[in-house]
Amino acid sequence: MKKQSYAEMATKAFSKYILDDAALKKLHACLLIITDDVDKACRKYSIKYMLSGGSCLGAVRHKGFIPWDDDVDVMMYEQDVKRLADAMKTEYGDKYVIVPPLDGVGGGRMMKIFLAGTTYTEIGKENYPTEKGVFVDVFPIIDMPPAKKRTTIAKKHRLAARMYSYGLISKYPSPVIKDAARVDKSLKKYYNIRKSIGFAARIFGIKFWFKKLKKYEKGYAGVSDEEGIPSGIDYEREVFPKGFFSDVTEAEFEGRRYYIPAQYDRYLKNLYGDYMRLPPPEKRGRHYASAVDFGKYDTIL
Repeated sequence: MKKQSYAEMATKAFSKYILDDAALKKLHACLLIITDDVDKACRKYSIKYMLSGGSCLGAVRHKGFIPWDDDVDVMMYEQDVKRLADAMKTEYGDKYVIVPPLDGVGGGRMMKIFLAGTTYTEIGKENYPTEKGVFVDVFPIIDMPPAKKRTTIAKKHRLAARMYSYGLISKYPSPVIKDAARVDKSLKKYYNIRKSIGFAARIFGIKFWFKKLKKYEKGYAGVSDEEGIPSGIDYEREVFPKGFFSDVTEAEFEGRRYYIPAQYDRYLKNLYGDYMRLPPPEKRGRHYASAVDFGKYDTIL
């Protein structure tokens, strides 16, 4: 019998948590509110940003959101991430909650910009001690390890990332996954293995793995001729020559003009191969939310 992937298990176990078309439309509208403000702040304060990953793909292939996608990803050079955080606070005050990258409490290894007054709780993160709202991820572009060290560093990075993630799963178990696992043996096995590994990882402490991640994502400024995003889609597929992301170009996105890498074709081919070809339905990545509330935006979207 073919082993099920997590995506296949999730589709079966969490189908009731997939947003319907009306909710997805409202989520997209909230994401555009955030991204519009990010774009305005970046233009005003001369901060270079660009859509990344699936958001860049959406701009090129769909001129907007990938129809089944439910997030927005942005990237910029590391030194500009804090500048953006400061600019967002200056321009928009308490409209947003900014969670810095590598905060050490499960918020992710990228900066998150949450739209205050909304709720968007991802499956598995119900008990994480972090902000839970509609958000845009901001990934830092950093100097990557030299090629001769990168394979080793990539392996260590993946290990630390898994231990950090599994440690959080163990410390903050998901009631939604636990409930679904009662009737899905494959999911139960999958989740219990990760909780067990996470329990072992916590012997060292979650902060131990958090510090390891910081170590592997820092420290190569000025000693490498390559740059990339180690905490994005794939550590090694997002490595490019130094200065690759220096040039940007505008692209249409849901009737707006956002920035994407000028060399978007090479970037997207590196990530997705034949990126203009639509994936089969079973390989179209979905996210699942156990709680969604658009707050005051619900009535104006």
